[in-house]
Amino acid sequence: MFEGWVFVVGHLPELTAGDANLRWAKWMESLAARFSDVQYFATHRVVEYHAWARFLEGREQRAFAYLGESDETLVNRGQPTEGELQLGQTFFDGSSPEAESDEYWERDDLSYPDEQYVMQIAEKWSINPQTLEERTQPTEPGWIGVLRHSPP
Repeated sequence: MFEGWVFVVGHLPELTAGDANLRWAKWMESLAARFSDVQYFATHRVVEYHAWARFLEGREQRAFAYLGESDETLVNRGQPTEGELQLGQTFFDGSSPEAESDEYWERDDLSYPDEQYVMQIAEKWSINPQTLEERTQPTEPGWIGVLRHSPP
C-alpha cells in the first residue's frame, strides 16, 4: 500500500468497445466488489490510446477511452468528474453531428486526450503515478505486484 492505495501495474485489460469491453467490465466489477474506490488509467503513446475510469462503491461512475490511431472515442460513459471539469478540456468527438462540418475540426477550444491529461486526472482523483519517486516511501514491509493478464 502506498498512501492508502494499492497499485496494480502490468498488461491490464483495455477499456474499449464491443466484446473486449465485457472482459474489462467483469475485471473492474470484481475489483469494485472488494474496494470502495477503483480507478483505471491507461495510455499507449504509439497508438495514442488514452483511457480512464472510476468505480465508487461498486458502481461505474465514469469511463472514457480514446484511440488516436483511428481518431475514435471508444467509450464515453458517465458525466465528466469534478476533476475532469477542473482541467477544463473539451475533446473532439467524431460522432458528433457538428463533426460533419470542416469548421468543427479547426476549432481552438477542442483538443485530444493525451498521456499528460491521463496523469492529471489521476492526480485529481488520487495520485499521479509520475510523482511516485518524489513522494516519501513507506519504511515498513509491503507488497509490490504486477498483474499479468492473458486473454482467454
